[in-house]
Parts: sequence; C-alpha cells; structure tokens
Amino acid sequence: MPQTGEYLLLGLAAVGTLLGLFLISLGVRFRNLRRDLKALEEIADEK
Repeated sequence: MPQTGEYLLLGLAAVGTLLGLFLISLGVRFRNLRRDLKALEEIADEK
C-alpha cells in the first residue's frame, strides 16, 4: 500500500490556506461595508 500521508498533509495545508484567505477577504469586505454604510448615512443626513 502506498504511503499517502504527505499528500494528506499537503491537502490539509492547502485547504487551511484557502480558508484563511477566505476569512481575511470576508473581514475586509465587512470593514468596507461598514465604511460605505457610514458614508451613505452621512450623505443622507446632509439632505
């Protein structure tokens, strides 16, 4: 039976990296959303 432990670890590392990048992207999107909502509220208050 071939040893595939290294491939398992490589796959887990790849999935972990992608998950980390996704979470970072999600955080940036929420931060930008809050900033945009604040700007829209300021525009609405000026009218």
